[in-house]
Amino acid sequence: MISTLSIWNDLAPLFGFLGAAGVVVAVSAAVAAGVAGALDHADALVGGTGMWVAGVLLSACASYVDGWWLIGTAVAAWPAALLLGVLARFVVRSAGAWQVTGS
Repeated sequence: MISTLSIWNDLAPLFGFLGAAGVVVAVSAAVAAGVAGALDHADALVGGTGMWVAGVLLSACASYVDGWWLIGTAVAAWPAALLLGVLARFVVRSAGAWQVTGS
C-alpha cells in the first residue's frame, strides 16, 4: 500500500518546478500588460491580465514546497508592471506636449 506521504514526497520537485514556471508566466504576462497599458491597447491589457492570473494560480503550486516567495513575486509583478506602464505613458505624453509647445 502506498502512503500519501510517499506520493507527496515524490511530487514535491514537480510542485516546485510548476511554481517557478508560474512565476515566469506571471512576470512575462505582467510585462506585456504594462507595455499594453503604456501604449493604450486595452485588448492586449486584458489578455495580459488573464495570463497573469493563470500564472499566479500556477505559482500557487509552490506553496506545497514552502515556496511562498514565488507566489509573492507573481502577485507583485502585475501592479508593478502597470505602475511602470502608466508612468512611462505619462512621461511620453509629457515629453510630446513639451515638444509641441516648444517650452
